[in-house]
Amino acid sequence: MHLFLFPHPDDEFAVAQPLADLRARGEEVRCVYLTAGGYGGQATAPRRDESLRVLATLGVYASHVAFLDFEDGRLHASLEPAFAALRERATGATAIYLPAWEGGHQDHDAAHLLGLAFARDIGAPAWQFPLYQGAGLPGPLFRVMAPLPANGASEARRTSIGERLAQLRRCLAYPSQWKSWIGLWPGVAWHMLVDGRFHLQPATLERARQRPHAGALLFERRGFTTAADFAASAEPFIAKHLA
Repeated sequence: MHLFLFPHPDDEFAVAQPLADLRARGEEVRCVYLTAGGYGGQATAPRRDESLRVLATLGVYASHVAFLDFEDGRLHASLEPAFAALRERATGATAIYLPAWEGGHQDHDAAHLLGLAFARDIGAPAWQFPLYQGAGLPGPLFRVMAPLPANGASEARRTSIGERLAQLRRCLAYPSQWKSWIGLWPGVAWHMLVDGRFHLQPATLERARQRPHAGALLFERRGFTTAADFAASAEPFIAKHLA
């Protein structure tokens, strides 16, 4: 069974084609959303429904999707209870797919640690997929679906023109998140039209002990939290589960 970990509903956009490829080959796929997706008091039900509809178009059954409902934006403060919940709800996995260690959003990096610890716990390979990161860019600027070279060699799935257009249409399927997608959609469109690849990189214990990249991380520059706050929560978890 292939297990995909997503910090928030709609994060599946970044790995939609590899997920669809697995289902087309008849592989079992299950998805776990780690937070409720209610940042800033927004309603969570519409976000869940949107992601379930998108997953259905990719061949994933709603019965194979779980929502753990930890606090959006503060997943790093709940690593131990989230890990316990993940171990209880995600038995039988043979491969884990997790957000890249890239400093784009603190929940993405927290999900990376959780997935890496779970993969180690069950002896399964772990693959990371890029969402967005701001390495080398100023202010709030970021790249979408662009792998960091420091995360290792990439296995890239190049898409056809039809698959690229399907991905762009898919990214319009989140009306409850229109504010976020005003920022994300141009980057996704540029990536799909110019590059058109979905990247998977191996996730390693050694890399998770390093800073994602030099300079201020995107979640710091956007004022979500500080690297010091993240590290204060993450370091005990890393020492316990990833040493």
